[in-house]
Amino acid sequence: MSHACVGCGQCSNACPSDINVFELFKSVAHDTQAAFEYSPGTDENEPPPLSVFYEKEFEEIVGIAKD
Repeated sequence: MSHACVGCGQCSNACPSDINVFELFKSVAHDTQAAFEYSPGTDENEPPPLSVFYEKEFEEIVGIAKD
C-alpha cells in the first residue's frame, strides 16, 4: 500500500476488525513516497516504486555500484 495510498481512508472503512489501518498506511506511505520522490496518481505512465529496479538506487544504503 505504501506506493499506492492516496489517503481516501477506505481501508479503515473496510476493515472487519474496526482497526484504523489508514493511519498506519498513511505513515508508511509518506516515508516510502518521500524516499522515491513519488506521488501516486500524478502520472499514469510512471511505474510505482518497488515495481522496477534501478541499479544506482539507494547507493547510500547499499554502496556504490561498480561499473
